[in-house]
Amino acid sequence: MAVGATRVARAFEPELTEPFKPVAAPEHDFDLEDLRTDKGPFAKLKAWVLDHLNGPYAVLRTVWPIVHLPGQKALVTRWDDVTEVLGHDKIFRISFGDKVKLLNDGPNFLLGMDDGPDYRRQHRQVMAAFRRDDIDRAVRPLAARRAAEIVEAARGRLDAPQDLFMRVAVDVCRDYYGLQIDDDEWLSFAWWSCAMNTYLFADPGDNPAFRRAAVAGAERIRAAIDASIARARTRPDGRDTVQARLIDMQARGAEGLTDEMIRTYLVGMVIGFVPTNTVACGLALDHMLDDPAILGTAQDAVAAGDDDLLRRCLLETLRLRPAVPLPFRRCGEDYMLAAGTPRATHIRAGTMILSAAQSAMRDGRHVKDPTKFDPARPATDSLVFGYGLHWCTGVFIAEAHLVQTFKALLAHREVTRALGKAGKLETLGFVPRHLTVEYAV
Repeated sequence: MAVGATRVARAFEPELTEPFKPVAAPEHDFDLEDLRTDKGPFAKLKAWVLDHLNGPYAVLRTVWPIVHLPGQKALVTRWDDVTEVLGHDKIFRISFGDKVKLLNDGPNFLLGMDDGPDYRRQHRQVMAAFRRDDIDRAVRPLAARRAAEIVEAARGRLDAPQDLFMRVAVDVCRDYYGLQIDDDEWLSFAWWSCAMNTYLFADPGDNPAFRRAAVAGAERIRAAIDASIARARTRPDGRDTVQARLIDMQARGAEGLTDEMIRTYLVGMVIGFVPTNTVACGLALDHMLDDPAILGTAQDAVAAGDDDLLRRCLLETLRLRPAVPLPFRRCGEDYMLAAGTPRATHIRAGTMILSAAQSAMRDGRHVKDPTKFDPARPATDSLVFGYGLHWCTGVFIAEAHLVQTFKALLAHREVTRALGKAGKLETLGFVPRHLTVEYAV
């Protein structure tokens, strides 16, 4: 279905004087159907294979841990080799920088950058705006309040991915980031960001449908954020938001912090948060509902008021069912992977490396009892938030959202799947879209 730009394409009132050019109407239609992966004669088989990779990965880790694939690709399955790839950013480089530039209509952002002076300057500025002490002061109470309101208003039946996880994430972007997102556009805003995220992080083959959706979504996201920045500058509301801080940093002469870069930072932190947390929450809930022991442990943590134990339950669930199962990199020069071992493999420059984090987190050579759910497991056994240079920049925002949305839901002891199709996880592409749960009120 086509989703229009509606209010984000409005011209600003003529009496306002501000440095932004008028927001242009988007050039491309946005169609959610472009995100589908369930089309074509082999779609069901592909989906089944993706849902049953743990067995094949276990075999590969033992007999063929580094696999050359057609099309100058390689699959890496053991912990040591996956972390070597993800940690060696000088050799194994981010391959989607050009995609980030396309979606930003010019600038690159941390998500698509290799290390260097520009990366470090951006990282400093982003961290100066997204402060660690904001989590307890602003993000956690905001997510807790909105999640509780949504769960209570749903009165015992809730479509969790869309109406809880995705909605609260957008509310964080609105009330903490400071973005102007109209109530009747929040869902469109979320799916625009999901299209961009899919194209960047789940599309090593450059699917033209994903590209089409991402470009159209990016036009709308950029317009929405341009309008938000312009409004904040001309009609400041006095709130201490990320957007207001970036505008203030610019006024104080922060290096390179143009209007375009303020937008770039906000776009990057939206598409790194809303889609990824929607995926993570949806998969974690689906996994918990299939395993009463995991669900019960998490609910006991909520009943005890132990947010840290709930956090560890959720991260351990995501180790078993990761939101980012296969991060990919491009080999920048010829390299011997796993050098000095019997599995040492020569990787040619230009090879796309598929780093199977899902497999690595079940590698018994590094992870003790890897198939066991253990919320006391050390963080060093997890790649849930990535590894190395591109470890998740917004990790603490992501954790706060994850914990508080589940806390509101799991406070109800009788959380079960709804009967029939509604109670089964439905995805649009790789993003959970629907999963209805029922609970006692």
